[in-house]
Amino acid sequence: MQTFIGIVIALIIFGVLVLIHEFGHFIVAVKNKVTVNEFSIGMGPRIYSHVAKSGTRYSLKLLPLGGSCAMLGEDEDNNEEGSFNSKSIWARMAIVFAGPFFNFILAFVLALIVIGAKGIDKSYVTYVDEKSPAYEAGLRVGDQITKFNGAHATLGREIYLEEYVNPLDGSNISITFTRNGEKKSITYKPSTQKKAIVGMSYTSQDTKATVEQVTKNSPMAEAGVMAGDVVTEIDGTKITTASDMAKYISEHPFGEKEVNITLDRKGKEIKVVLKPKVTEIADRGFVYNRAREKVSFGNVIKYSFTEVRYEIATVLKSLKMLVTGQVSANEISGPVGIVTVIGDTYTSAKSSGATVTILSLINLAIMLSANLGVMNLLPIPALDGGRIFLYLIEIITGKPIPKDKEGMIHFVGAGCGAPDLITVRGMHLLEKADVIIYAGSLVNPKLLDYAKADCQVYNSAVMTLEEVLAVMVEAEQEGKDVVRLHTGEPSIYGAVQEQMQDLDARKLAYDSTPGVSACFGAAAAMNLEYTLPDISQSLIITRMEGRTAVPEKESIEAFAAHQCSMAI
Repeated sequence: MQTFIGIVIALIIFGVLVLIHEFGHFIVAVKNKVTVNEFSIGMGPRIYSHVAKSGTRYSLKLLPLGGSCAMLGEDEDNNEEGSFNSKSIWARMAIVFAGPFFNFILAFVLALIVIGAKGIDKSYVTYVDEKSPAYEAGLRVGDQITKFNGAHATLGREIYLEEYVNPLDGSNISITFTRNGEKKSITYKPSTQKKAIVGMSYTSQDTKATVEQVTKNSPMAEAGVMAGDVVTEIDGTKITTASDMAKYISEHPFGEKEVNITLDRKGKEIKVVLKPKVTEIADRGFVYNRAREKVSFGNVIKYSFTEVRYEIATVLKSLKMLVTGQVSANEISGPVGIVTVIGDTYTSAKSSGATVTILSLINLAIMLSANLGVMNLLPIPALDGGRIFLYLIEIITGKPIPKDKEGMIHFVGAGCGAPDLITVRGMHLLEKADVIIYAGSLVNPKLLDYAKADCQVYNSAVMTLEEVLAVMVEAEQEGKDVVRLHTGEPSIYGAVQEQMQDLDARKLAYDSTPGVSACFGAAAAMNLEYTLPDISQSLIITRMEGRTAVPEKESIEAFAAHQCSMAI
């Protein structure tokens, strides 16, 4: 039941975020006198439709997944009056930019609600070790930190984010702060000390001792502790609230002894034993505030801007960590992961009452809306940022980008069968595609309902590889968007590599949109988890030998010896 509620809430949140995004495109398009053929709420087949005097069709569609704004001439060479392409480059850029910008506006409006109700975690100093270099440098309790190692630090979370992205390693720490209205700056070398760490973070003001984050390769991670778990007991001492845990840890610092911890994971009691890791770490020498405090109405507006800035910075720094290899792509949550997070947020907050639950979900929506805004501004084909990038080139060169350069080939995972298990991005690509080539023997034909009326559809089940590639190449040269619709997740038994190699040789642009693999669809259908503590922490995805041989070392018998979970 909780899973169902989590999915419903996730659909509502996603729906609102995408709808606001498309409304941004719509309202700015109308202001620039662009003809909007259709503005829809939801996706898929229409269940209600009305054509206004302006000629715009307003539709309500079956699937509650956001909406769309279809403009005249948006994806084709059409320069007639009222078409998207007939407008100035600045007008087109404004229309495209409006989608992500409205996501930032939504994040700001939602931030007003959360900050008005809960306040803000101002980044002031709550404790300074008098024996530390920080104290010697002049830092005192009550100082309001404005910069930490060059990063803006209006919020306590911003200091935490900077330390997470760039962990202290003994190098100099630079801090800018204000005291009684006076701005001061200090730089000092932190002391180092041996500390026993377990690898978890939590907020001491929470009503429950909820684990916010588990550090990779830490004792907590190795013991199977997960974000969202609630600590209920440490070494025989009952823990009711986060402040109870903070007090216990303060009075009983972790050492080299094993620690027995009891957790509550969605109503299930879990006991773990872990041994803290003693390591030498840099000590900043002070503690900063992480608790929220109420602020005046004027400051609610001010700090709402700060909140949006923080969420944008979080996305950008996360992308930087992904590019630099600090985090792997496996740690990035897709739609399924986000639904899980939303469900966990609802589950953990509901016992604290409706108000706390609603505010927690709104806070999550702030993050997701800012994330959607930033991601759509990345210079990636098929995203708003990709189009803006092309417009910038046009501004620099003074020449419009030929339509044959805008065509794109998209490999899209169709998911594990159900039409509503395709990703939102995959659905959008199907709706905008000029040409769709689908694996007719494997892909659910209901997915073709997303295609526009004039879309050319090809069934690759009756085509050779050469014929498929010929259709792709011709369509791309004509500036058309092509979707190659594969079953499941294209990267697993998808037979996409040979197609990509040919496209690489021809220097044709393409991208990939992941799908829900059958192994994950099956797990969801049966409410299974492949990785369970003390049973298996690994998943092997393989297949039985058929027409295509399987190397002997990859036989099911060989893999079974590992005693891992297997999806066959």
